[in-house]
Amino acid sequence: MKRMRTAVTALALTGALAVGAVAATTVQKITADLRPDMTVQVDGEARTMLDQKGNIVYPISYNGTTYLPVRALGEILGQNVAWDSATQTVILTEKTWETVEQYATIGAVEKAMTAAEQDITSLKAAGTYTERAKQYAAQMVKLESVRSSLEALVEKNQEDFRSGAIDYKAFNAMQDRTGAVDVRLKDAQAALEKKTIADDSGRLTAYQESDSALKTLESRTAELEKAVKSLSPASDYAGRVKQYQELSEKLSAHSRDVAARAEIINEDLRQQRLSYDDYNTLSARAGSLDVRLKDAQAALEKKTIADDSDRRTAYEQSAAALKDLERRMSALKTEIAELKAAGDYAGRIKQYFDMDEKLSALAKDVSARYGVINDDLRQGRLTYSEYNALSQRAGDVDVSLKDARASLEQKIFQGEEEQPDPKPDEGNKTVYDRYAAKISDLDGRADKLWKDVEGYKPANNGHSNKQQHKAIFNKIDALDDETDDLEDAIEHSYKKGELSKSQYRALENSLDKVDDKLEDMEDYLEHRLGIDD
Repeated sequence: MKRMRTAVTALALTGALAVGAVAATTVQKITADLRPDMTVQVDGEARTMLDQKGNIVYPISYNGTTYLPVRALGEILGQNVAWDSATQTVILTEKTWETVEQYATIGAVEKAMTAAEQDITSLKAAGTYTERAKQYAAQMVKLESVRSSLEALVEKNQEDFRSGAIDYKAFNAMQDRTGAVDVRLKDAQAALEKKTIADDSGRLTAYQESDSALKTLESRTAELEKAVKSLSPASDYAGRVKQYQELSEKLSAHSRDVAARAEIINEDLRQQRLSYDDYNTLSARAGSLDVRLKDAQAALEKKTIADDSDRRTAYEQSAAALKDLERRMSALKTEIAELKAAGDYAGRIKQYFDMDEKLSALAKDVSARYGVINDDLRQGRLTYSEYNALSQRAGDVDVSLKDARASLEQKIFQGEEEQPDPKPDEGNKTVYDRYAAKISDLDGRADKLWKDVEGYKPANNGHSNKQQHKAIFNKIDALDDETDDLEDAIEHSYKKGELSKSQYRALENSLDKVDDKLEDMEDYLEHRLGIDD
């Protein structure tokens, strides 16, 4: 059985379906042709592509080019496929026989082969080509499973012989049995093809495919034209810009789909899948759609962004936004000034966090406006004097926010520092003691781990060293996770009024020390191992 896996050939048959796809640089919707009848061959043998869940996946054709799913293709080429989201990279590595264990023995493979042959023999071909193609794909899943296990056994047999685990006689005996199954596989696939996809009656022609696709595109074009015609322009320029952007995006996406179909029609002519008469008919329909979409785009512009009589300058937009921020700041200052602190501690905590949430929301909007103002200056939409005036106003709101926060804390927590902690019979102390005990336990375990780190001695074996490193870092990470969880729990209890402010600060201070100890431990270990951050 050949192990060379470089030559991949694809025999295009038929079949078309609108599907979503992803462009190279930006995410956008396109219309592509799904090709369920396209055959991928490796070393002259047709193979079925499957996803991670074992479902069949098919190639697609877009803009005159055929695309194969990377993961599924990697699998049939004997590669492990991984996706690194951080670098947006597909990583292919060589797959070894140990990863395939569905049928661990030659007896199990032969039994599975017999079952697959019986299924093919009893298969009754469907009446339509599409259904026959589905039958073919479903049966190929079983044959691919047998093939994968067979290849694993072939490689294992070779490895066992090279390592001396088996003698030449045993090696030859296994070769004979695997070779026999390989022949049966090829015969079974040939029989399956003859029963299903070899009979292409009922298959759509290239003309029929494009005719069907153009009907869908024509229907969608009519919907978009209707949307433009019925659009009622917004009363202000900003609203009209939003209307334009939303509908223009749909028109542009649809235009790309029309262009893709036109390219497929051209390719079908080049490959002599269309007569000149058929080509002219289809091409004229695609061209008509292109003209209609350009007219719709022009009508949309005329209804929306062409009228900029009430368009505001960048300065006017930020000035209006800052006026609203100043109004909100004034209202919050009044609300804080009129706030009457609750009589109980839990009530005051609730008042504080409710008001703090409003202040934080305003602070976020002020920060966003700062960003807009700075960008407008960089893009030349503001003069320096305009920028300074707007920036000063935003800064004033920011200062008012800090003052309001200080006033809120003073009103809610005035005298809180002098409040005694709850007595032992008051319930709150129980919560405090429970957290204090947990922190003490964490601190003790951190001290013990410190000793392990300081006493660490590298092993002679490089692999063992890596395992030791990983084990220690995992322990540090586990303690760090516990520290974070405990910090969240303490804050939650404080917000519920189960802890006084002094108790909360005492616990936080103790927990910070444990956290610092873990960070120092990790830095020490990284320095000792020569690991860069």
